[in-house]
Amino acid sequence: GYKTSMPEIADLYHKNYLSDYAFGAVDYLVTEAKQHCDNHGGTFAVVTIPLWWVFDENAANKIKRHSSDAAKFSSRYPDERTAEICKRLKVPFRAGTDYFVRNDYLPNDFHWSKAGNKKAAEIIDELYVSLLKTKKL
Repeated sequence: GYKTSMPEIADLYHKNYLSDYAFGAVDYLVTEAKQHCDNHGGTFAVVTIPLWWVFDENAANKIKRHSSDAAKFSSRYPDERTAEICKRLKVPFRAGTDYFVRNDYLPNDFHWSKAGNKKAAEIIDELYVSLLKTKKL
């Protein structure tokens, strides 16, 4: 429910017990996926997809008020933690907050607009090309 999930969502946006637990799980999953890809000749990469409200200050403030420590709340925190994990594991990473903007999402909806779908394709294409350049084919 809303009263249960909003504090949990908000607490993923700053360092605390819950976010440490959640990003510990991310670390485990990225480690396992990378190992699987390495073992089978693939390349594993991570691209994050931020929720639309991180680009809308009014909406972000509505989420922030549910946080256990609103002063530490940062819309970029999930990408920062994911970037740290990927850097340590040498996994190619693209932070969605570096690419997407509010207009890439439908109004009051978590789905991408046509512009957002185009942006996602461009991110994947750029990542693919950069990976091809680093591999000897």
